[in-house]
Amino acid sequence: MARQRTTRRDVPVAGSRGTDSRALWHAVSMTEAKSLESLGKATVALLGLNVLWDAVSIGSGSMQLGLLERMHVGDFTQAELEANDLREMLLGFGGTALFLVTAIVFLMWFHRAYSNVEALGHMRERTSGWAVGVWFIPIASLFWPYQMTKEIFRKDMPATDDEDVTFKEVPPLVTIWWIAWVGSNILGQVVFRLSNTDTVAGLENATVMSMVQSVVAIGSAALAILMVRALTERQERGLAALHGATQPAVF
Repeated sequence: MARQRTTRRDVPVAGSRGTDSRALWHAVSMTEAKSLESLGKATVALLGLNVLWDAVSIGSGSMQLGLLERMHVGDFTQAELEANDLREMLLGFGGTALFLVTAIVFLMWFHRAYSNVEALGHMRERTSGWAVGVWFIPIASLFWPYQMTKEIFRKDMPATDDEDVTFKEVPPLVTIWWIAWVGSNILGQVVFRLSNTDTVAGLENATVMSMVQSVVAIGSAALAILMVRALTERQERGLAALHGATQPAVF
């Protein structure tokens, strides 16, 4: 979808009567409305790959757990140990690389979605730069991205003078996804600490917890796919309505 450009003169401003501060905001600001469709599809595809990768990791963890159980009775070979370590190392490096690529594309999508809030005629609660930066701030990263996601959902359509989106309903999916995301990250920290062991029993505990974390991560990624699709579709409809399109793009 081609990029569309709009200024505040083209957008109906919520609460623009008198000396409303929002009117002043919209009067002096200019933003470019950009489609989320391409970034949304890329984000969904990468999240899908993460689901598959975590599923493979669970299978690998099961194989490692079986090997560790046999180590209690000495039923293993050096070749098996080396093959297991190589497999786990490759999965670890590959998973980290995939996560980083996914994070970059997701943040690009999230930044554009939050920037488009202004293009739709709304005053944002934070600047668009926070759509990226907030994910890297301790403590704040546990709350602000969730709040900003809800804000994007509430401000997904062009603003009007008589609409107050403060209490606009947000799909429960957003909250469920965020709980799963935070839970997955907490479990990841637990796995990291449990992995710092040299005992077979300790490695068994770390492996089991890693498999649990992968299950939660799969759920988190699947929910993220649904969330990204829903938000992209809603904002695409909003951008289409902003420019008078009769058939908005379907994600």
